[in-house]
Amino acid sequence: MLRSGRGLPDTLRTAALLADPELRQIMRIVAPALEHGESLSSALAPFRSRLPRLFLPVLEVGETSGKLDAAMQRLADAFSAEDGFEAHFRYTIFNPWAVKLVIIVEMIRFVLGGAYVPAIVLAALLILYGMQFCRLAVDKISLALPYVGVVERNVAAVRWARSFSTLWQAGVPVSAALRISARSTLNAYYERAIRKAEDDTLAGRSLAESLAGTQLLPAHLLTVIAAGEESGRLGEALDHFITALQAEAQDIGNRAFIVSTVAIVLFLLLLMSAIGTIPTPM
Repeated sequence: MLRSGRGLPDTLRTAALLADPELRQIMRIVAPALEHGESLSSALAPFRSRLPRLFLPVLEVGETSGKLDAAMQRLADAFSAEDGFEAHFRYTIFNPWAVKLVIIVEMIRFVLGGAYVPAIVLAALLILYGMQFCRLAVDKISLALPYVGVVERNVAAVRWARSFSTLWQAGVPVSAALRISARSTLNAYYERAIRKAEDDTLAGRSLAESLAGTQLLPAHLLTVIAAGEESGRLGEALDHFITALQAEAQDIGNRAFIVSTVAIVLFLLLLMSAIGTIPTPM
């Protein structure tokens, strides 16, 4: 609609008709501010907690450059790709949040001496995972688990790479793009490492050198980013990086799913065999 020449307030109201109730309400509040000359990014700023972290920075750069339609398209493409990738892992391989939930429950049971008290566990879940030290502990354990940890590592890297690429290609400076994209990993351990890379870029190191210091990304893909920086074609290098990393994550995830399925089947067969050998009472 923006590309057809329609005004921004009218475009916003029309597009909001396809959104969920909360977003429609936000747009009803924002539209009048636009009619009074306020920018879209500043009008949406009070609602930043209800929007994806990379939304407002990309939007602001698009407004500043006069390419708001291109910024919106870039965001739409990024969210669509992320949704498809996340759904693949959540519904066909494994749900990372389910793994973390199991880890937290077992940690609480260990503290309670093996007791399982549902009310205490649920209350502790709400409190503990909001604390940074707990998030770091849980996410570090999930990364160390066989197979699951490898999948989690690759999925976290894909999430970060897509967010960073969207921000950087929209014109957001490298350091700011690293800071904003760090939370998109949904892993506190990765987030801390990416924030350290942000400090390194502010100190003058290249993106590839800064990311290599995290020791969390595949070395052979970091060379792709280094080559992109040297050639001035970092955008293309980032696209290649995401494609390769996503393919690796899906391949590892599929193999992990097969191994876990075989393990479950073997366990059930052994269990059934054991039950079959138990003498039944006369």
